[in-house]
Amino acid sequence: MHRIGIAGFGFMGRFHFSAHRKAGLGRVAAVFDVNPKAFEAAATAGNIGTAEADLAGVTLFGDYDKFLAAVDVVDICAPTPLHLDLVLRACAAGKHVLLEKPMALSVADCSAMISAAAGAGVTFMVAHCIRFWPGYDLLIDAARDGRFGRLLTAAFHRISGSAFWSPWFLSEDKSGGAVIDILVHDFDLCRLLGGMPETVDAAGSRDRLGAGTGVNYVHALLRTKAGGPVFAVHGGWVASGKFPFAMSYLAQFEEATLAYDGGREKPLVVYPAKGEPFTPELAAHDGYEGEVRYFMSVLGGVPSRCMPEESRDAVAIGLAARESVRTGAPVRTAV
Repeated sequence: MHRIGIAGFGFMGRFHFSAHRKAGLGRVAAVFDVNPKAFEAAATAGNIGTAEADLAGVTLFGDYDKFLAAVDVVDICAPTPLHLDLVLRACAAGKHVLLEKPMALSVADCSAMISAAAGAGVTFMVAHCIRFWPGYDLLIDAARDGRFGRLLTAAFHRISGSAFWSPWFLSEDKSGGAVIDILVHDFDLCRLLGGMPETVDAAGSRDRLGAGTGVNYVHALLRTKAGGPVFAVHGGWVASGKFPFAMSYLAQFEEATLAYDGGREKPLVVYPAKGEPFTPELAAHDGYEGEVRYFMSVLGGVPSRCMPEESRDAVAIGLAARESVRTGAPVRTAV
């Protein structure tokens, strides 16, 4: 059984720890964090709930190299500025790597990771959990197999209270700001569903959560090649840490409209052009378990459902949206 190591044991590290335990496709053998107090908390709160982890039987490390020597698979959930160094060292040690999104704060860093993984011959995937989230996975499948005809437009909404659970998130220099940190989920979906957009036209608020917090909230319009779908992405962080997390989408196909709202008991409703609306049965697991199940199933191979090159593109789109907010003009995307 593969020995799994979690690198970074904050809020998201605990979520990934739990997801691996539920998936049961490897043994969480080790956890690394430079802060020994990270191991002491019974639970950590964040914008999507509280993450718990039972560390009984798990070896705890404050030294990354010793941690790497104790595992076969590394799941990196450390702060974004640390991603490049941790990925490069894991690849050099011959470890397969799952990396929490966003991939990095620059396209150049993303490319360096991709090159390192390819050179080391290890499996490398960025953990874009929404690709595996029940309800979003159906949207992806419908766009691929054409069951509702061609996808025409899609609007994605994602909003959260300010990142109270860890102050570094509120520094754009460290997290990329809300545009990169949370809306990268939706930019990734746009890239997956319609290819790389030609332009990104965005407006939004800057430094509303304090000096240096950057672009906190955005309305972005993504235009793909002529005849392709048009996407809108809306959301970010709001000032109140008590504001409830929300995510939703509205996707219009030629023959049906899909409406998803994560706050509903049955979040997805399909409205066919002909016939009655219906609510599809969705998988019981969440996207965290779904992504780790998939990643563990392709170890030694290529993660075709979530390629790192596409994750790099999502970062590029987010950077273009941020630039568009600052300049007040559409930005052409390029990698």
